[in-house]
Amino acid sequence: MSMQRARLVPLRGVATVAAIVFLGTLALGVGVSTVAKTVVLEVQDWRGNDVGKIREWLDLNKASFEANNPDIEVQYTFGNFGPEAILVRVASGAPADVAFASIAFARDLFEAGAIRDLTPYIQKNPEVIESLIPVHLPYSSVKGAQFGIPATLTASAIVYNTRHFDEAGLDTDPLAMRTWADFQAFCAKLTKRDSEGQIRRAAFQQGFGIEIFASWLHSNGTSFFDPDFTRAGFSGQRGIETLTFLRDLREHAGQVAGFRTDFYAESASMLYYETYGLGNPLMHKIEQPGFTSIPLGPSGTKRGSVAWSNMYTIPINSRKPDLAWAFIAHVASRECSIGMLEIMEGIPFSPRRDVYQSEIWRKFKAARPVLASLLDIIQVAGPWPFHRRTQINQEAIPVLTRAWNSQLAPEVAIEEAARIVDHILRKG
Repeated sequence: MSMQRARLVPLRGVATVAAIVFLGTLALGVGVSTVAKTVVLEVQDWRGNDVGKIREWLDLNKASFEANNPDIEVQYTFGNFGPEAILVRVASGAPADVAFASIAFARDLFEAGAIRDLTPYIQKNPEVIESLIPVHLPYSSVKGAQFGIPATLTASAIVYNTRHFDEAGLDTDPLAMRTWADFQAFCAKLTKRDSEGQIRRAAFQQGFGIEIFASWLHSNGTSFFDPDFTRAGFSGQRGIETLTFLRDLREHAGQVAGFRTDFYAESASMLYYETYGLGNPLMHKIEQPGFTSIPLGPSGTKRGSVAWSNMYTIPINSRKPDLAWAFIAHVASRECSIGMLEIMEGIPFSPRRDVYQSEIWRKFKAARPVLASLLDIIQVAGPWPFHRRTQINQEAIPVLTRAWNSQLAPEVAIEEAARIVDHILRKG
């Protein structure tokens, strides 16, 4: 198994390669250790710092892989989150064999030449990705090159208090709020005021940010980026409609200045959320929550959400790339995904479609009916706005936020924010 020479392109906002090599040499000193008559496979994964269920899941992956491969010992290296942790190892010539990467920086690592194209392995083992829900493709591949295999899947959604809906005479079906207009009508009925007209319960709790904007954009027939991630996708009428709606929604939802909305304290009936949040212990305060995707916008053709997944990758100069692929294929299997569900009690969710036809998933849905709409939400989702996220958050999102706060006309904000995003993407 040959080792490729690492030739890295500097990542924007990350230390230079020379500094990385120096730091890596100091930090590491030597490469991966081995045990006599045992092949060691090193897996770099920041999630192991969690001592709870995540760590239990990682240990299950290790134990099951070793059981199938008695001559292999899986060793985890748990460190800091971020691309630097992987770059240091690659640039110093002592990479891990497998590296777990975030959606926030996996593509940057690939474009910098730090991780491998997995397409040759997938061509030999297509079953590894055949059951994956395809929403992962925009952030785990580029120009036909697949560089990551997703481990979990999370999507944006709206969670709601079904008791409040019942009290207001509203349909609790997840698809009852079909359009933005329906959503506003529900908000009007859910908002509670006292005899003096003061808000006592808001209909909807939501802030503003790149993910929220992208989720509503997706329900209105567009996305934050164009399909090639080379330009803003929100310029024009669909973006203006979306930003105007979100600006007006605060008033429709009763989410006004001076009133503290708190879904868990039942001072709000609905909450913009992410599907992994169903594991939040505070959610148990809500007797019977409902879960739905973003309703259809006036220029949209389907409901909306954005989804994301972190992923397993192979460093470009991994010493054991074939064995690394075997481990990734194992962890991505249906059996390991079901094992994850059992340990995590259904959360986080699997990127494999076939898991949602399993007996264990049916049991989870029976125990927690809120999970019944989960697959529908994931399957309508578009890509999470990951590309050049840090710079876009710093430069473009404040412009859009001013419009959301009624400090700037939506038309002006959309034009200026799109210009900034286009400039950031052109710079690469």
